[in-house]
Amino acid sequence: MENAGNHIYLRPAAEDDYKNIPALFKKVFSWTPGLVNELNRMVHELKAGDSFDAELSVVVISNTDLIGYLLLSNIGIKNLPGLCGVAITVICIAPEYQRQGIGSFLMTYGIKQSRDLFKEFIVAHENPVFLRKFGFSAPTNYELAQPLMRLLLTEKNIDILPGNLEYPNLLPIFSSTV
Repeated sequence: MENAGNHIYLRPAAEDDYKNIPALFKKVFSWTPGLVNELNRMVHELKAGDSFDAELSVVVISNTDLIGYLLLSNIGIKNLPGLCGVAITVICIAPEYQRQGIGSFLMTYGIKQSRDLFKEFIVAHENPVFLRKFGFSAPTNYELAQPLMRLLLTEKNIDILPGNLEYPNLLPIFSSTV
């Protein structure tokens, strides 16, 4: 991808990238230091945990600068142990690169990567307008206390609601039930 003379590309996050991700969070979420601290802690602990999949941790680079990050976390559904999906844990683009198609580029890659890894669904709790562009929808016939968007990557009819999702213990912002 080219953008105003910059060569922009995606790749799996390398060990050195994790040193720069906190600065990206600080830039993107400067209005709430508590969230920046929580995201830094969460990424660090998820990366060290059993459910971390390096293929689901992706950075966006412009020339040599880290300008975006996507982290998908493996999740399951209670009482359906054979189903495997992912949650969009973090997606962010540096402010000066927003509204240039880079977030869409990153999201498209994340969906393709999830399919390639045989994930059956993707869920997210934020930004329904953005996610609808990629085929995400809200569960029907339910009144939810928090927004939930889902994208099914399989032909199976899966009932996905916040209360029946099993997240890693390190995702407290997603673990409340409805």
